[in-house]
Amino acid sequence: MNLYPILLTLGGISLISCDSSPQKAVKTRVEPHEVAVQPKVVAPATSATAAPAARILRSETDTLRFRNGSIAQLIPAREAEFARLKGIDTDTTEQKYIQLAEGRAQRRSDALLLTLTNGRTLTLTNNITDPDEEKHVVYRFRGPLENSDFWVLDVTRWESGFVLLINQHTGRRTRLWGRPVLAPNGTHLVTSNSDMEAHYSPNGLQVWSLEKGIPLLRWNRVVNTWGPEEVRWLNDQTLVIRQYYPDSTPQIKYARLLLPK
Repeated sequence: MNLYPILLTLGGISLISCDSSPQKAVKTRVEPHEVAVQPKVVAPATSATAAPAARILRSETDTLRFRNGSIAQLIPAREAEFARLKGIDTDTTEQKYIQLAEGRAQRRSDALLLTLTNGRTLTLTNNITDPDEEKHVVYRFRGPLENSDFWVLDVTRWESGFVLLINQHTGRRTRLWGRPVLAPNGTHLVTSNSDMEAHYSPNGLQVWSLEKGIPLLRWNRVVNTWGPEEVRWLNDQTLVIRQYYPDSTPQIKYARLLLPK
């Protein structure tokens, strides 16, 4: 799959949706222009601009318009279609994933030790006793990313969280919005995060390419009208998304997204 025509992030996308009811602001809310930014660990292939605010449409499909003129539609999908696809392991038992690391991951109290193939040991230490809330951090090992050379860690801060993708050879760390899902051909991965209530972390999607063991951000998109609870690959170019709509009566919907070539 070739995503180079969309080297811009999803900040270059306008998501048209139907209900224009405003979101309630909270003190710690992260605004879209603050979250649609370049990752601090690995820079994207090109520079990007912040995503514009989205209007809410009550149509059965949403349209993603890219600055290069291409258009992608969110087409309604069925729950049964989503259920047939391989998803993320939601088991939170860290010891289970440590066993999958074949002796290269160890938990020693608050310290997580990862042995890289270059012989170095990477140590990540929890901090839950510091009175400074900004220094609060907990690392949880989530095992190797299947069919790749990466480990996945959940990182919890005082009021937010993110995911670390760690190269098993070099220890290089890349910060993601959510748990990564590798495309069938192994050339790209997608991450998603749903935070429609607290707004402590980005609510949206990211697509990354893997270039010689380095994840490069191809695009991201913060959405305002629904939360991407989970994303699965239908094939190398199509995603199926589980969407959470926080209406007066919360709804779960499913949609297919064909990525432009």
